[in-house]
Amino acid sequence: MAEQTIEMTFRTILWQQFGAAIDMLENALLACPASLWRECLWSAPSDHLFVARHSRTREMPSRHI
Repeated sequence: MAEQTIEMTFRTILWQQFGAAIDMLENALLACPASLWRECLWSAPSDHLFVARHSRTREMPSRHI
């Protein structure tokens, strides 16, 4: 057996982990009930989503509700 380089070993491991993550995502999507795909889960935008969306700016923009 030919000796693999560290780069090829790393690429193989990374590809396998990526494939496993995609498989897990598929399993989660298939396990989600169909009713949740059509249902509104939040009545109003959440503050943490607003903060996450604007976290890359130096200052938080003023928020008018």
